[in-house]
Amino acid sequence: MNSRMRSDPAPTSHPDPVTSLRTRWNRGFTLLTAIVILSGLASLIGTQLLVDTFRSSAVRVERETTISATLRADVVAHVVAVASPITGDQQRQVDALQTAVRAGFTQAIGDETTTAAKELLRQSLAEWQAVVDAAGPPDARADQATMGAAVSARAPKVLDLLDQAGSTSRAAVRVDLANAARLDHQVMIVLAVLELLAVGLAVRLARRLSTEVLRPVGILRDSANHLAAGRLDHRVVVDRADELGELAVSFNAMADAIAGSQRSLTREANTDSLTGLANRAAFRARLEATLAS
Repeated sequence: MNSRMRSDPAPTSHPDPVTSLRTRWNRGFTLLTAIVILSGLASLIGTQLLVDTFRSSAVRVERETTISATLRADVVAHVVAVASPITGDQQRQVDALQTAVRAGFTQAIGDETTTAAKELLRQSLAEWQAVVDAAGPPDARADQATMGAAVSARAPKVLDLLDQAGSTSRAAVRVDLANAARLDHQVMIVLAVLELLAVGLAVRLARRLSTEVLRPVGILRDSANHLAAGRLDHRVVVDRADELGELAVSFNAMADAIAGSQRSLTREANTDSLTGLANRAAFRARLEATLAS
């Protein structure tokens, strides 16, 4: 329901009740505040998610690269040692390298989150284990030719599978980063929509402030000036039931009271209080009016 107020000498009218001005403004500002808060929360959450994704991806790539490089170096050192003639001291070094490689594969498989990369690491571990099995136990080592053939056949596959696992893991990281970029784009769209809503609501509130508050206040001011200038028949037409409507009703009541007092004073000034007949002042005013005409 649109509420209006205008200055007019017509009598006062009483509209149907409407929501108070304070309630309407409270609702408007509450909605504007909610939009601003939602915009801030969306910005904060989106930024935090994006930062967390990039940080997680960076840490993941760094960790995978470190583990892969260490594991690759240990594998190369192990297969070189296995393919060479081994003394007692060198056997202890081979055993240490073998333990390090097995621990490296366990760590790499446990830290990997991509199923395809995990499978490639398991295949690489199986190829490396085939080299270990071909070499035989320390007390019954295979001959040099058998160990050399096993290393030549298996070692390149071990390293190639490690490289494939690293490539697969990095591809998964790139997918995560692409998803994070899409999420950031979507968050920016949501923020833009919320900002547009906030701007539109602010403009609407400003227009309502002008229409429902500033203009009626100006009408009441003009009406007060008319009343001060002596236009005692001037009234404000009221077709709203909020606080400004109540103020206009009070203004009209005040104008009625002033007009009634003015009529009483005029009547008392021009009639005899005992007989109620026109007195000398009334006779003189009527005579002057008659002579003037």
